[in-house]
Amino acid sequence: MALFPDPVASATLFATSSLGISKSVDSGQTWRLVYPFTQGYVAPLAIDPGNHLRVAALVGTGMIRSLDGGETWQPAGTLCTAYAQKLLAAPGVLLAGPCLSRDWGATFQTISPQGGIAVAAFDASHPGWIYAGSSAGVMGSFWLSTDYGATWTKKASPPTTFSGILNLAACPTL
Repeated sequence: MALFPDPVASATLFATSSLGISKSVDSGQTWRLVYPFTQGYVAPLAIDPGNHLRVAALVGTGMIRSLDGGETWQPAGTLCTAYAQKLLAAPGVLLAGPCLSRDWGATFQTISPQGGIAVAAFDASHPGWIYAGSSAGVMGSFWLSTDYGATWTKKASPPTTFSGILNLAACPTL
């Protein structure tokens, strides 16, 4: 199971499990299944920090989204890859692997620095900024886009030996 707290309504939680997506509105005291899975897997889920009524989840080789706080769900637009395993959200923006949506999952475009995206993080202090790390075996590179992935600037990267970037987070206070 994975747990996803609502960034605005502190008593609202979402959980994913092999059964589906569940929602609690009382800090986890009770749960209600809001989207059952037909195949057993735990889906990555994201809540829009700019509008907590928008929720999205990767399911199978696609994505579903809710525009009413997880009460109803519909298929999102077609992802640019069937291999997205992580889902990130910024206000109005979703990132699933190299697939970026600026309309909360209605459409997607491919973004990718040289070497691809292994991990990414939005910079909450700078709209449009995306940090990305690549990992090719034991080699990795660090990139920054300041225009929602349209262009990328390579930054100082880890040493060349065992430098694959596996996790990445942007500090919200800098």
